[in-house]
This record gives sequence, C-alpha cells and structure tokens, in this order.
Amino acid sequence: MAEPKLEGTPCDDGNACTVGESCRAGECAPGTPVDCDDNDACTFDVCNKAAGCLHQDITFACDDGNVCTNDGCDSELGCFFDDAAGACDDGSVCTLNDYCEAGSCVSNQTQTCDDGSYCTADTCDPVEGCVFTEVDACGDGRCNCGESYATCPADCAPDGTCGDGVCEPGLGENGCNCWEDCDSGTSSGSCQGVCGGQSPDGCFCDAQCEDFGDCCEDKVDVCGCIDS
Repeated sequence: MAEPKLEGTPCDDGNACTVGESCRAGECAPGTPVDCDDNDACTFDVCNKAAGCLHQDITFACDDGNVCTNDGCDSELGCFFDDAAGACDDGSVCTLNDYCEAGSCVSNQTQTCDDGSYCTADTCDPVEGCVFTEVDACGDGRCNCGESYATCPADCAPDGTCGDGVCEPGLGENGCNCWEDCDSGTSSGSCQGVCGGQSPDGCFCDAQCEDFGDCCEDKVDVCGCIDS
C-alpha cells in the first residue's frame, strides 16, 4: 500500500487544461485553468483535456459573400473586407456591364426595352427581362392597336372610310391622304404633320421633313406630303 503524499505535493490530475495541481487530503486537487490565448485574432482558442491548447483557424469566417470585396484576416485586427474591382452581377437582367464600386455591384447602363409599338407599355422585370404589356389605346385619337368603330368609336371611323383602322388602297387610300390607316411608320408618306416635330403616327421628322430614322424616308412639302 502506497504511503499518502504530503499535503501540497505536486501531482497530475490527467487534465491538460489545468496546471499547478497538488495533493490535498490524499487526492490530487485541480490546479488553475490553462490560458490558451495565442493573441491571434484569426484563431479560435480552446483547450482539450487530452491534447491541451488548440488554435483553430477561423479565416473562413471572414467571408461576407460579396464579390466586390477582398476578404481576409489580420492577426491583430481580425476580419477585413477591402473594396475589390472588376466585373460583377447585380442579379438583375435589366442592367448591363455591372461592375464593382466602393464594395457594391453597380451599373450605369440599363437594358433597352422598346418593341417600337405604341400599343404596348414597355418595362423591364429584374428576373424576366423585357415585358411588353398591351395598353388600352382607345381615346388617343388613333384607330390602332386592334381597335374598330365598334370597339372604339371615339378613335375609329365607320368601316369603309378613312379612319376605320384598315388601309384600303382599292378605295384610293394611301399614306398621304389617309395616314390614319395607311401609315405603318415605314410606308412612303410617313412624314406627316409639322416639320421638326412628331408626326401623328409617332415618327419624328427633321426640320426638312426628311431622313430621320426609319420612318421619314420620303421628302415632303411643308405641311404637305409627296407620296414616293
């Protein structure tokens, strides 16, 4: 039988996380906890009873999920997120050429959604992209967008007359004498109205009423038209 050790005799309690154990009343009394702080802000310090102090790298936690920052860890300051440069994606199909600026993904160019029809409202959905929604054009003074005298007498003339929304060359209608029905925006005679302004069909004419875009190819007299 082993003799009891004297009070205060150093001993080992088998716990690597304590130091300074000593004999008390025939037993090895716990010592003081080990200080596992390595003074590194990029590690998580813990103590394992068998292995002692462990220093787990926590650099992986310094990720803000932002492609416009360069993430890292400084042993004194901890995580840092520096502004990055380069291309990025802001998640919207309505923006083009996205780029990083001041830690954010920005764009100075937007998607052009124009189907060339005044019968639709043109918008852009961040997910779906361009959306062209039919509008109720009754009351705009034009017989168009599928209107007829029956559905929109405010804009359309009775069937068989100029203004009924149907171009009828057999009745002598053309883009000059009946632009309401015959001017599609690309036909001859499209330059109608005031020179230098907007013609009734939506086309813009230059000061000489000629060659301004696709729909003003023919030449006209002031306030008149020469059907080419």
